[in-house]
Amino acid sequence: MTNSNTSLHYRGLKVVQARIGLLSNNPSLLDMPAYLDADLQEATPRIWPFLNSLHRAEDIPFDQSMDGYIYVLDSKDALPEIVATSDRIVVAGDISGYERESDLNPSAKRWTLYGNGGILAKFAYTLMERRYDLLSFHATSMYDEGRNEMYIIVGPSGAGKTVMMLEGCLRRGYQIFATEMTHVSFTDKGLTLYKGSLYDNIRLETVSEIFPEIREVLGIKSTKPEKAGEAKICVSFAPVQTRDDVIYNPRINWLFPRIESESTKIIVADVKSESSLAKMLYENASENILRPRIYYNRLALSLIDYPNSAPHRMQLCQRLVREAVAPQAKSIFAGAKNSLQGIN
Repeated sequence: MTNSNTSLHYRGLKVVQARIGLLSNNPSLLDMPAYLDADLQEATPRIWPFLNSLHRAEDIPFDQSMDGYIYVLDSKDALPEIVATSDRIVVAGDISGYERESDLNPSAKRWTLYGNGGILAKFAYTLMERRYDLLSFHATSMYDEGRNEMYIIVGPSGAGKTVMMLEGCLRRGYQIFATEMTHVSFTDKGLTLYKGSLYDNIRLETVSEIFPEIREVLGIKSTKPEKAGEAKICVSFAPVQTRDDVIYNPRINWLFPRIESESTKIIVADVKSESSLAKMLYENASENILRPRIYYNRLALSLIDYPNSAPHRMQLCQRLVREAVAPQAKSIFAGAKNSLQGIN
């Protein structure tokens, strides 16, 4: 759509609960299906789109009461910069030119407007927390429907979340609820979890050596990376996803892994106290909101702050620990072939 008074084109998106308005002088930067179209990603999973972090970006009517807005000024004459407030982000520069540059390197496309580590995703996490008291954890999630239990595997990149998720779905029969980010809040129905991305970037040796059955179960047609030299391929977990996109009042099993592929040692320990668990969750929920990023190799953005954001996030984590039913909260040190041993 176009606003004739301002010569800006606009689009409305809903990401989980956050309502985000996109505006630009270049309409092609608002309609980028390679990043946002679910059918395209399912047909040919790629390592970099928005849908590798969040479940979907749903088109909604644009209006003047969105939770936040992203303005994209595309001009070769514009100074490359990002200016951010709690509900507005302005991105300026030769954005269409930067997009063409990123086409040469699939990994670099993660840190763009709509990449899986991009500006839209970072803004969405902040708006969801601020407007809807919704925490977004860097965590994979598996669901045991028979017991109504969610296994939330919390940790930074490289912790071993993917290995545990694969063992859970392939060898224990759990359903996949989120491969990258897990969204949790309290609503009038109680503890509420929203489905996350169903795509994960998996190391080639994990597919070929540790979990060879993954190819048949998930229907993987090719293990050829997008670009020669890439160490990972993108895999869709849609065949083993949960039936529901929103799950209410599950029991929560919190798992904090450190998986080392060749280790045969197994150490499983309970998280010692509610305060320790709240601290661990707070630090994880802060990760993608606070982490500084460089987009298009030239546009810097750190946190998108709002008043009292840190205490607000901590209070939400404390409430989650206090009110959610949690049969177990454990740290795990294990190898790739025994990562769920000792977990109920």
